[in-house]
Amino acid sequence: MGKYHSAVIALLVFLLHSSWAYSQNGDSVEVTVLDIGPGLATVMRLPGDYYVVYDAGDWRGGGRYSFNAISSLIPNGEAIDLLVLSHTDSDHLGAVDELLENYTVHKILRTGKERNSNTWKTANSAIQKAVDKKITDDFNLRYKLLPAGTSFIYGDTVLTFVSGFHIAPSDWELQEKSERNNATSIVLRLTYKDKSILFTGDAVGRHIGGHQNQLIATEKYMVNNAEKVTIDSDVLIVPHHGADNGSSTKFINAVISQWIVVSAGHQHSHPRSTTMQRFLSWGLPVNNIFRTDLGDDENEKEWPHGRIPENKDPKGDNDIRVSITAEGVLSVNYLSEAR
Repeated sequence: MGKYHSAVIALLVFLLHSSWAYSQNGDSVEVTVLDIGPGLATVMRLPGDYYVVYDAGDWRGGGRYSFNAISSLIPNGEAIDLLVLSHTDSDHLGAVDELLENYTVHKILRTGKERNSNTWKTANSAIQKAVDKKITDDFNLRYKLLPAGTSFIYGDTVLTFVSGFHIAPSDWELQEKSERNNATSIVLRLTYKDKSILFTGDAVGRHIGGHQNQLIATEKYMVNNAEKVTIDSDVLIVPHHGADNGSSTKFINAVISQWIVVSAGHQHSHPRSTTMQRFLSWGLPVNNIFRTDLGDDENEKEWPHGRIPENKDPKGDNDIRVSITAEGVLSVNYLSEAR
């Protein structure tokens, strides 16, 4: 009987511990910035089993890799409550069609700008089919006005619309096509238990190589509007993969982030040394900078911290998890297991 009682007690302790762990996990916000190569794909699991996807990853391989990465975090049978497509670059749209094919997506928030890329056409067609079947509510900024400060509420988690445009305002005076496309990026701020995360897409805040005090476009709009719509955040998902035309000094000063996450891959020399230096000069500890291309080696323009000589950083080995517990404890960590 002694051995039997010991086994029963051990089983009860295990079940109690498992139940407690599941409950604790269920009451936490978990945001995963996926290492899908050059591009951005982010999955949010919110208390109450709400799922939000912010950007759908790189298009290479038909977006299959990005879809597999995203779907690994959203169980079969669950719905995606909100799919946010920050803008229309292909490295943010890769898995849209497969997500709509395999999940019920309740709402899509997008800029609605038309593009000629096959990736955009495929994504747009998939969205239209879902709308026609009355499966998805397409909140398209081309047709619907969404004032800054509008909130999407999921239980105790609030996602606030900070910025986003169908086309960049003419008074931003952006000359380059890529700047005009990127500057429209939908920016969201997540808040839970007094902690916050800012998602910025490819927001523009300066011209490449511009003066350190330059402040333009999306970031200028957000900084000037910060008294009405807060951008101060504990974690910043860095604009435009750490490119030099984002993360202006004045924007960094306004956000006052304690951790930053850079979604980059082995292409485009991201994150740039010039960009990371602005964060370091502000006073951000180097250990509070996380990147999905850890160890990457492209050229002298890329930030060299942690560089492994001749390393072409692979996909899937540097996923990053931002967690906020029900007690308001925030942590940022690499997920160690490669996908």
